[in-house]
Amino acid sequence: MKLVFNTLSLRNLDNVDQIVQSLENLFKIRRKLKNNDEMVFLFHSNIQSYTLSCQKSFMEFLSENKNDENSEYLEYLVYHIVNVPFIDEIINNLNLEVFVENDNFQGFKIVYEDHDFALKSFFTEELWEDFTINCEVEKLNNNAEIERIDSQINNIGNLKNINEQTWIYPFLLNLSLELFTTEISFLKNIVLSESVIQSIKSYGNNLSLLGSLLDSLQILDGYCSNFWKFGEIRLSLIKELGVTTIKPESNETLKKFGSERKFTDVDGKKSKYPFTVHFNLPDDKRCYIKGFVDESGIRKIFVAYVGKHLRTVKFD
Repeated sequence: MKLVFNTLSLRNLDNVDQIVQSLENLFKIRRKLKNNDEMVFLFHSNIQSYTLSCQKSFMEFLSENKNDENSEYLEYLVYHIVNVPFIDEIINNLNLEVFVENDNFQGFKIVYEDHDFALKSFFTEELWEDFTINCEVEKLNNNAEIERIDSQINNIGNLKNINEQTWIYPFLLNLSLELFTTEISFLKNIVLSESVIQSIKSYGNNLSLLGSLLDSLQILDGYCSNFWKFGEIRLSLIKELGVTTIKPESNETLKKFGSERKFTDVDGKKSKYPFTVHFNLPDDKRCYIKGFVDESGIRKIFVAYVGKHLRTVKFD
């Protein structure tokens, strides 16, 4: 799959986080491709010197905004920009640039169409997260006249928006226990207890439960990396980020059924105190977690329990 980074996607670029988010999304998609299909990057020759709205060139913008947290992403991008051949160097008379017809983004035109190519953009416009983009293909007919044909061009959008109708769906591995395990291995701030691992294996055929759990753990991993800098975990922020059912157990429930929530702790021993923070999963299952700081001073989430709804004062 050949990914074309078009200059239109740089049009409203004003925040380096747009680049990091887009590349992170791309890495997740690449991991889910069947048969390890390679993604080949193609850039236009002018993308290095393209002037952004801040009056900086694209490469200057990347250099000035690089820091310890995003350096891995930006260095990866710069490496490919510098070392990958430009489109006009490897294909004669081929222009894969997409042009906007007006400032309202009501239509696009492209002068080449090929099913092996897909657009890759930095999420600078809401429209760029769509998986197919309506456009016009400009071609010369036999009379050397320009013909404009309504068409669509595939775009690598947001992984969270993939469903059976999106063009890339057939190229991806569907969620399975194997894929779930692979995705979990990339979450460096999430630690699963042995009992949780065994529970997950027993739920291997319940893809809705695995999918919901994976989504929540990815959010928690991102929370640890980007938001949790000090103190205890903030449930209100985690809820805003997308784990909407997260909450602590009530004092009444802990007094009556707290012993049922004393799971194996981070150190491998039974916890002295009950776990209280939890969120809901499909099929009336629950997941109990706690925040902790490891020996290196890194803040992480420990997942102690994934299983049936435990007794409460309202549910006995």
